[in-house]
Amino acid sequence: MRLCTLRDEADLREIWRVCFGDPPTYIDYFFENRFDPQNTVCLEEHGRIPAAMHIVPY
Repeated sequence: MRLCTLRDEADLREIWRVCFGDPPTYIDYFFENRFDPQNTVCLEEHGRIPAAMHIVPY
């Protein structure tokens, strides 16, 4: 496990799409306005991100 980086964003977007089924407009909103790689922990396996946890402060 490690902190995510901006390079991981494509994998993180795909995880979000598959797991939650949100429309692309919401996914874009989240990653443009709420996503902070320093508040996101991800698991990396074979150069891919199969799981992540976003810690979004209120």
